[in-house]
Amino acid sequence: MSSCEISNFFAKLKFAKAVGTYAKELKKIQKQNFLILDDFDLHPLDEKSKLLRLELLEDRYNEKSTLISSQLPTTKWHDIIDNPTVADAICDRLIHNTHRIELEGDSMRKMLMSVHSDKTNQKMNIKNLVSR
Repeated sequence: MSSCEISNFFAKLKFAKAVGTYAKELKKIQKQNFLILDDFDLHPLDEKSKLLRLELLEDRYNEKSTLISSQLPTTKWHDIIDNPTVADAICDRLIHNTHRIELEGDSMRKMLMSVHSDKTNQKMNIKNLVSR
C-alpha cells in the first residue's frame, strides 16, 4: 500500500520524467496493490500533470486498487482538469467502475478543533470559578 498527497506525488513523477527515471517510478507504483491519492484535483492542473494522471490511472485500471479522496465533487472535475478529452478519460477510468462514498457534514478537522476549543473554554471557566 502506498499513500501520498497528490500534488507532491505528481511533482515527483514530473521530476522523474525530466531526469529519465519515469518508467522506473511508474513500475514501482504499479507494484502497489493499493494506492491512495489524497486531495485529488484541489487545484488546476498543468498539461503534464493531466497526462501523467491519465497514464497512471490507465495503467492501474482493472489491475490494482486506487482510493481517491477529494473535497471536490466529481461533477466539478471537468472544470478543474480543463481539458474535455483528458477529463473524460480520467473520469471514465474512475467514476464508472468504482465504489463511491460521499461524506456530508463538517470535516473531522473542524469537529476536532471545536472539541478542543470547548475543552479549552471549560478549563478557563473552571479557573475563573476557582480564582473567585
